[in-house]
Amino acid sequence: MKHFFSIVLLINICILSYAQKVDIVDVTPPGFSGNFIGMHYLAPQGLVAVADNGYMYVSSDTAKTWTLERLPIPSVLGYEVHEDETTAYIYNDSLIYKTTNGGQSWERMLLNGLPKTIDGRILEYKKLYVKNSDTLFLVGTNRVNGLRIYMGTMQGSSWHQVAENIINDFGYNTMFTFHFSNSLEGYGYGYGCYVYTNDGGESWINTTFPSFEKSIQMSYSFS
Repeated sequence: MKHFFSIVLLINICILSYAQKVDIVDVTPPGFSGNFIGMHYLAPQGLVAVADNGYMYVSSDTAKTWTLERLPIPSVLGYEVHEDETTAYIYNDSLIYKTTNGGQSWERMLLNGLPKTIDGRILEYKKLYVKNSDTLFLVGTNRVNGLRIYMGTMQGSSWHQVAENIINDFGYNTMFTFHFSNSLEGYGYGYGCYVYTNDGGESWINTTFPSFEKSIQMSYSFS
């Protein structure tokens, strides 16, 4: 009887192992070099993978084949997609482009209200976040006095500063991620710090974490 149960247990383990087996297929576009910034579904194109080398890769057959398309900026720092799956944004440290047709065409955003320099130093873009169809947030810095947050209304056509002097443990690095619990309460997490708003993003409170590990844990819990 003991041998019988041992055989049954072995069979069950084999069945479970087979059921949990996952086939991994390399779908990297041929000849690709660089790093992917992100991959999302965009209608009507399909899967759109944006790379930091200034190209995007489009697949309409679930990554079996890819079409290479050049982006309007030579290097890409970030790629953000709206929940409508047709509107998306790409940006580097000084430019933001927007598409409303799934990446078939891109238009440079004018960014009215964003300063080009602060105290004689260039404003560098670090992180873009899409709150909803009307409101965006942009993190920037002049590498002197911490990070700043700008709020873009009217679909990003008008911008104003809503936070400054956000200091984290790694100088002028970016915020990892933003998260809004509802239309008013939101959080932004960075290296060793987080910012909080309860008025939809019009003002932010800057708080430091007691440890780097805590900041990582909190930021990725909302990614």
